[in-house]
Amino acid sequence: MYDKYSKLNNITIGSKLPLHKGILLTNSNATPAGVTMHFYKQTGGTQAGLIYVAGGFEVLPIEVHTIPQNFPAGVTGFYLS
Repeated sequence: MYDKYSKLNNITIGSKLPLHKGILLTNSNATPAGVTMHFYKQTGGTQAGLIYVAGGFEVLPIEVHTIPQNFPAGVTGFYLS
């Protein structure tokens, strides 16, 4: 079952993201690119992870704490609310 997203918001790199329903990542390059993110852990705190985005777009229906580094060339990202 998919959630309803009604707003696309810019991400401020290095800042905690406000409450949101997911992340939209786009990659205009043919080469997959890795995006580092900090995710919430069930036990508290955060965990870093690397998500690869192939050409096109990906919707991650999860809440992300922070995107600590600039996006790779060709990649843009938004948080969905």
